Amino acid sequence: MFGQKPSSPHDPMKHILVAFSASLLTGLLYGDDEILTDKWPERVAILKTSEAYTTKAGDFTISITTPESSEIRAMGGSGGPMMKFSVQRAADGKKIEFYEQGVCAVLLPSWRGFPQIEIWGRGGGGYWSRGLFRFAGGEYKAVRYDQFEEWPRHGNEKAGTVEPPFRPHGEGDDAGMKLYLIESKKPTP
Repeated sequence: MFGQKPSSPHDPMKHILVAFSASLLTGLLYGDDEILTDKWPERVAILKTSEAYTTKAGDFTISITTPESSEIRAMGGSGGPMMKFSVQRAADGKKIEFYEQGVCAVLLPSWRGFPQIEIWGRGGGGYWSRGLFRFAGGEYKAVRYDQFEEWPRHGNEKAGTVEPPFRPHGEGDDAGMKLYLIESKKPTP
């Protein structure tokens, strides 16, 4: 415009605007910062992951299958096998697919109109993790990870505890049903 100086490439307002835009985009895609302190959503149903499985959740059909690709299957390991998740909305047929490694999956209440999914993984040595997966930015992605241990080794005897939706050591396991929270964190975009 006339009468105004052209902005400098080092204009602090540009940097503030870029930082604000990045923060806003991260918040929209991964949820707000309160995600780390929010109470974990209530479990609706445990989803079978040991075999092909399909269930309904409102207007959605959720399927869990073994990935067709041998490369994707090979990415599984001690944290659990790789699983292919398909979430399809009946109203328009929109289908969202994603892959994740885990030992257990749980259906959670909807968030912004789409089902949430809790996926558990194993890290070995008594360490476990659960991820909160939401539909955001056109895809399902983890918006929070909680890390747990079977015994309070990190001075976290007073930490929050959770009973996992599975037996950590298989059938007949009568111990280890309480896991101790180490930390909650948001994935980096």
